[in-house]
Amino acid sequence: MESAKLPSKPPQLPIVFPTDAATLLDDVRQAISVFRAIQDKVSSIDLEDASFTTVILPLAYAEGAYSDVVRVAAIMKSVSCDQAVREASREAIRLINDFEIESATREDIFLLMKEVEKQATLEPLDVESRYYLEKKLRRFIQTGLGIDEGPHRARFKDIQQRLSALSTECTKNFASESSGLWLSSTELNGLPLSTLAGLRKGGEKSGKVWLSMKLPDYNAAMKYVDSPAIRKQVFMAFENKCNVNAPLLKEMVLLRDEAARLLGFRNHAHATVQDRMANSPKFVESFLADLRSNLTPASRTEVQELLSLKRINLATKNADTEAANEIFLWDTAYYGRLMTELKFSFNQDKVSEYFPLDVCLPGMLQTFQHLLGLRFEALDTSTGISTWHKEVRVYQVWDSDKSDESFLGYLYFDLHPRDDKHNHNSHFNLQPGYTTSTESRRYPSSALVCNFTRPLPDRPSLLKHQECVTLFHELGHAIHSLVSQTRYSANHGTSVVRDFVEAPSKMLENWYWLPSQLKDISHHYSHLSPQYMEVWKQQNASECQVQDTETPPVKLPESMINSIVNSRFVNVATNQLRQVYLAMFDWKIHSPSSHDQLESLDLQKLYNRMRHEIVGISGPDLEYVWGNGHARFSHMWGAYDAGYYGYLLAFSYACDMYQSAFEPDPMNAEMGRRYRYELLQKGGSQREMTTLQDFLGRGPNNRAMMQRLGIGEQAVATSSL
Repeated sequence: MESAKLPSKPPQLPIVFPTDAATLLDDVRQAISVFRAIQDKVSSIDLEDASFTTVILPLAYAEGAYSDVVRVAAIMKSVSCDQAVREASREAIRLINDFEIESATREDIFLLMKEVEKQATLEPLDVESRYYLEKKLRRFIQTGLGIDEGPHRARFKDIQQRLSALSTECTKNFASESSGLWLSSTELNGLPLSTLAGLRKGGEKSGKVWLSMKLPDYNAAMKYVDSPAIRKQVFMAFENKCNVNAPLLKEMVLLRDEAARLLGFRNHAHATVQDRMANSPKFVESFLADLRSNLTPASRTEVQELLSLKRINLATKNADTEAANEIFLWDTAYYGRLMTELKFSFNQDKVSEYFPLDVCLPGMLQTFQHLLGLRFEALDTSTGISTWHKEVRVYQVWDSDKSDESFLGYLYFDLHPRDDKHNHNSHFNLQPGYTTSTESRRYPSSALVCNFTRPLPDRPSLLKHQECVTLFHELGHAIHSLVSQTRYSANHGTSVVRDFVEAPSKMLENWYWLPSQLKDISHHYSHLSPQYMEVWKQQNASECQVQDTETPPVKLPESMINSIVNSRFVNVATNQLRQVYLAMFDWKIHSPSSHDQLESLDLQKLYNRMRHEIVGISGPDLEYVWGNGHARFSHMWGAYDAGYYGYLLAFSYACDMYQSAFEPDPMNAEMGRRYRYELLQKGGSQREMTTLQDFLGRGPNNRAMMQRLGIGEQAVATSSL
């Protein structure tokens, strides 16, 4: 496709995305072939001639060019509307994984790198180069070269290939899941009219609408549908929407454990934690146990408050009083929403009218522009710029801190749900930034793939407040990628250890609880067009809420802002305990005392029992065989295995960073620049604990997190180093 003429003149054109299956696979095969040829060339070097310059640099440069191709190919399985392209992407991922397993088990390259490590004292290396070499050597050992040549090493390689295939299959099943329920408007009573209007009509199911199990539909139903029986039905459908993955996950867990034991570790968790911020199983277990212990009393109080509200609510409806004896898993979102409305006059649907997506997104970019010194320039994709879908938006990102406004990269947005699209809100690094063999710069490209409610003819896409927080969080990952300045592609941006990668974005969530930021990005949708205003008046007049001459304020009123801010910590302990139980489940299945114990472990029962015991909220029964929530726990095949605790540890780091650097003045541009250059720009170019300690000026602790959660102020170090 011919490249479009761009508004500015960047040194690098946007990505040209593959539009057909054959091109995608040809590109990947060519990238693999080129990289393999360079590996073969390097492998011919004699040990006495091995040096960082002769061995590591050629491989690092080749890795960058290879990454440019394979990451683009890999995302197509999650975003393309063409089934053939999606299947080609999955086949490409299989080829990529097989090649990377092959690469990671090349003993000839490993021996050369070991020789380079010996010679490092004679060839002084900068911090990033030394860390890059260290990580590569560790990767070789983790992928089997620490195992003696023979049947055990061969078995290890077979396991890696099978794990790769299982991950691809689970991802495909999860992405292509299309379950849902046909329900009548009566059954969905309580659902906002705007949400109801966006549901597919029944056709042969006359009088009914299709409630999918995608997150926007599911979350709306659980928060708003009045009937507990329907909420339970929806909950059960959601819990069982991906049952096909249940046996696959069990096989993955068993294979990971077997592989870890072949490497000489006690289990998979013990093997993976070695390279992370936590650094030891003992630290993770103690961290999670302490959180559980501290959160449980407050959570039990919160659940009792929800139960009291449920009893009052059911009594006013003359409903079944027996159901008022417990809070169930399908009650929490409904009564949590009701509590915020009653306690803080916080009507999420009304608040969302002030957050049109097309207003919020530019406002968020403006926040980054102010804090970090960036400029975002929207491109006209109708002029021929390549994307994977007509709805994708593309921006150039420039460094406004530099006198010449140097180019930083490209940012893509795919914001609304559609069939066969990735069904969460996520950041994808499409191409990393790095230095090439000619010392020129390759610039990164990042994409946000989200599932925010689609616009309707009579109203734009409106964000719930929590969706604003989510969008800014995911945007933070993209910015981390775009401002990173590392030499090697493998160290770029968010290529950091799993228990740190979420910390920068978790910290950024604070901005959209600030009254000033909420007001800045707000703009009532009715003021965007006369048509919207007319529809708004009609809808609200029919509800006897406004007179013909009344219009809503353009900006979010102070009363609504106060309601949002005051609702921040509603059920916060219970919500955090949910994260604790997921982290403990993940850790439990990856840290068995023996392989035999793991074989006998029933993951379904364990998942449901741990949720009940830790969070303290009832499911349908105590047999714990009513749902397969673990089979939709996509982190378990999405590189967070034995790493989900990282979300909570990253939250601790995020609280520490925000309190120490930004809480006194969140819009301090000088501090924003320091955050950009001292933390984000470093990427994974050095040990992440070093980066964090340099930014904080000390070792991290959990005091800020404990204060945030209201569970005490005793500081405990969150570094095990």
